[in-house]
Amino acid sequence: MVRNTSVEIRKRVIRLSAAEKRSREIASILSIGKSTVNDIIKKYRAGYSVQDRPRSGRPRKPTERINRIIKRKSIADPKKTAVDIATELEAENVANISRYTVSRRLHDIGLFGRVSTKKPLIIGTRHDVKYQTPTVKYGGGNIMVWGAFSAEGIGPLARIEGSMNGVMYRDILKTHLIPYAAEKMPQHWIFQHDNDPKHSSKIVKGWLSANKIKVLDWPSQSPDLNPIEHLWSEIKRQIGKHKKSNKTQLLQILQEEWNKIPHDYIMRLIESMPRRCSAVIAAKGMATKY
Repeated sequence: MVRNTSVEIRKRVIRLSAAEKRSREIASILSIGKSTVNDIIKKYRAGYSVQDRPRSGRPRKPTERINRIIKRKSIADPKKTAVDIATELEAENVANISRYTVSRRLHDIGLFGRVSTKKPLIIGTRHDVKYQTPTVKYGGGNIMVWGAFSAEGIGPLARIEGSMNGVMYRDILKTHLIPYAAEKMPQHWIFQHDNDPKHSSKIVKGWLSANKIKVLDWPSQSPDLNPIEHLWSEIKRQIGKHKKSNKTQLLQILQEEWNKIPHDYIMRLIESMPRRCSAVIAAKGMATKY
């Protein structure tokens, strides 16, 4: 990364950039050079971490042999992620390289990551309000949870006991969202959730309005716009690596994996929002690669 800047400064640069601040503004706010700001943003977008690199670090470029192994692993199993391949390379004592390096090597040889096709039904009447019936997102597991994140990092994780309804959802927001927002974002913030019937119930809308919480307008059936969908997928993938025999163990593993989510990963999800919106607009509301 850029020399003579602390990890915290780099993080603040990325946060301000995600908030659409110009390089000149960021430089003024943080009292650093504009060129330093641009270098931090450029390297972050190229896949480098804001964390300091080990001084004795590994070689910057994998050998051609490693490139061939990366390519072979990806072609043999297209569902493998860069994280999977990097983990395998380390476990097999082939190389110790980051997932970003693996991703760049795959891009260089023309292989790009894709999420497996598994999308809600999109019908021609999607934009007619009376047809907006969203997909329920609380199923698909033995434990149901609610979670949130922001540019300030990972937020609270709450277990959902029983069947979710509007009252329970309101209480979750009151108990978990408000304290998190008060601590991390005391001034201005916008709340985003999908149009699940419980989210759009009168009791929830009334509570949000009474507490003056600004809510981002959101279309139904739009997981391609919702960055937390990718976060849940990553969490499930990590949980799958663990052995668990009961709900107590599952909940413990879930909380541990949630707490381990890197801030860099969160920022990448947030920074992807303009691209997601542009892709949906370009696709005229139909499914996108996200």
